[in-house]
Amino acid sequence: MNSSTYRGISDAAHLVPCAEGTLRALERRGIITPIRDSAGRRLFVEADILAARQHLGRAEQATA
Repeated sequence: MNSSTYRGISDAAHLVPCAEGTLRALERRGIITPIRDSAGRRLFVEADILAARQHLGRAEQATA
């Protein structure tokens, strides 16, 4: 995954893997910092996905 590739929350949750709510909780705790599009939707980059995996102990998961 290219760092300039933005993923929606559903795709990001699938790649971590975790529930969408888990990503929202990680954002509230400051573990990840997705950007927001003009409609307010979260957009995740590779660094967010890797940080979520590391925090959740899933660093061994393959990247897509």
